[in-house]
This record gives sequence, structure tokens and C-alpha cells, in this order.
Amino acid sequence: MSYLDDELTRRLLLRRGLTTLGAGMVGGSLLAACGDDADKNKASADSGAKTPAAGDGMPGKGKTIGVTLIGINEYVLGAATGVIKELEAGGYDVKLLSSNFTPDGEIKNFQTFVSQGVDGIITLPVTSASAARGALNAEKSSIPTVSLAWASESPADDILVGRVRLNNVTGGKKIAEWLSQNADPGEVLLVQGFPGNEFSDDFDKGLAQGLAEVGGGWKIVGKVPGQYLRDKAITAAQNLTTAHPKARVIVTSVAEMGVGVASYLQRKGAKNYTHVTSDGNTEMIDWMDKGFISADRYFSSATSGEMGAKMMRAHLESDKVTPPTDIPESMETPDTIKAKVDQEPLVFQEHLAEAKKAA
Repeated sequence: MSYLDDELTRRLLLRRGLTTLGAGMVGGSLLAACGDDADKNKASADSGAKTPAAGDGMPGKGKTIGVTLIGINEYVLGAATGVIKELEAGGYDVKLLSSNFTPDGEIKNFQTFVSQGVDGIITLPVTSASAARGALNAEKSSIPTVSLAWASESPADDILVGRVRLNNVTGGKKIAEWLSQNADPGEVLLVQGFPGNEFSDDFDKGLAQGLAEVGGGWKIVGKVPGQYLRDKAITAAQNLTTAHPKARVIVTSVAEMGVGVASYLQRKGAKNYTHVTSDGNTEMIDWMDKGFISADRYFSSATSGEMGAKMMRAHLESDKVTPPTDIPESMETPDTIKAKVDQEPLVFQEHLAEAKKAA
């Protein structure tokens, strides 16, 4: 879908023509983010914010960062607490708005923040297209943007000052590899996120590719969108298990849906399913203890928010641009999940009340 008007297209082409070196450095960072360079990039994001010298005061004093969130659920609130934790530590004011899971909502949030004259915008995108359009409009007012879940190339990449990358292709493959080592090959049921959203589509792609790579008779026989919502995920699981009674593996693409499916399996009295989910929330840990979630591809939304806020600070305080940096992720089981969450919290509780104020 084309979403750039002629003015934005001309502006982007002009920018690319005038800033070839800068665009090459940022655009080429997809390669630089591999191997040893990825470690350097992460270190840059972690340490980029300049520590003010004694007597300088807080570097963010008098500055405001607008944060536009994809919607409101536990994962999103966790990300918001990470942003708040890092920015308020530097003296920045933080304003939060929800996009209500709509691209138009995200674009509107950008417009609101631009009209308010904020000093920077951090987005947890609805789509790459809506995030790109918002970032390009913000750049016209010299307002920098950081993405908390960058997934694919967009026309705004040249002007993003930081990108936290959620690599869902890799994540889907991690789940496939875990299944190949811990479950009997057979039919797989997939409760999708939101088809058409890059993060959802990449997850589906990674899982399918991973199952094909491990071989042995794995096959996704049914998939139904849960739209990142608990009630819709339950309905999806009911439809899938009814249509495919032989299947004994269920994959839910996010934990917000995973806990709903786990509750459905409990009501059904079905402990004979291997159920794997992704990311994390507090209720998920209880369902893992009860045996209705077998494993989780874990990554912390609070950590991703903190990473993105560090990138924004690095730019505002030291004029740095941070290349795409992957969110750390790992496969966890009931035996390991609690230690992992202690190491990388789901949420910074001291900032949760403020995160919940997102309009």
C-alpha cells in the first residue's frame, strides 16, 4: 500500500540525494548489526546517553518525549515502563498516547506530538507504514523518532535515530527448533496475531520456515487470527481444535493470547497439548506452572522500552544514531522462566501506574 503523498516522496528523495553518506551508514547497519558489530551496537545503545558532569543538572530538564503505543495490554505497558524509567532518570518529561491498534491512531498521535512541539517521539508501531509516515512528518519539524519494534525496511529508515528490532522470523524459527527437540512431529495449530501486520506475518513466516528446516513431518494444518486479544484467541483455539482433533501442538504468537488459550485448555481438561507462546506477561508464568503453557520464546518488553529510551537519549545528548539492535530473546520452560524474568523483568513496577495513564 502506498501511503506517501507527493510532498513526502519528494522530501525523502531530496534527503537521500543530499545525505548519501549518512543514509549509507544507517541503511547499511543491517549488516553491521551481525556478529561482533551487533555487540558493539548494543553497547552503543546501552552507554550512549551522556552522563552529565557535576553541576550540569539533568540533561533532559525542560524537554519532553512523546511516546505513541500500539495499544494497551500488559506487554505494551511493560514497554512503557522501560521508556519511563530511562527517560525520567535523565530528567525528561514523558507523554503517553495509545494508537488503539490502528494505523490511523498512530499517525494521529504523531500529529498531536508534533503540534505540541515535543523534543522527540518514541513509537511502538502499529505498522511499519504508519510509523514511517509519522516519523517523516515529525522530521519536517526537526523532531527525531525512535522505533521500539522495527521489523522491516521503510522510507523513514534514513531519519530514524534508533531502532529496536523485534526479529520475529528468528523467533518463529526458535520455536520450531524447540518443538523438534521436545514434542512428537505432527500437526501444528497456529493462533496468529494480526495478519497484515509485519510483526505477525514475520512470526508466521519464521515458524513455517523453521518447521520445514527441522523436517520430520511437522505441518501447520490450521491458523486463525487472535488479533493480540485474549477473548479472540480463545475463540481461535476452539475453532482450530474442533477442526483438527488430531493436532496436539498449539503455537500462540504472543503471551497475551497464550494465557487465554491456556485457560481454554484447562477448561477442556487438555494437558495433552504442547502449547508454546511468545514474549511474556505475569499470568503466563502461572500457566506454565500449571502445565498449560509448555515453553515461551521470551523477551522483555520492559527491556525493549529501556533500550529505545537509551537510543533517544543518545541522540539528544550526544547526537548519536543507533543502528538496528535486536531485543535479547531465548526459549524458556517452567523450570527456567522465573530466573529469566528476575534477570530481565517484564515490567518496572515502580513506573506501572504512570504507564497506565496512557490515553
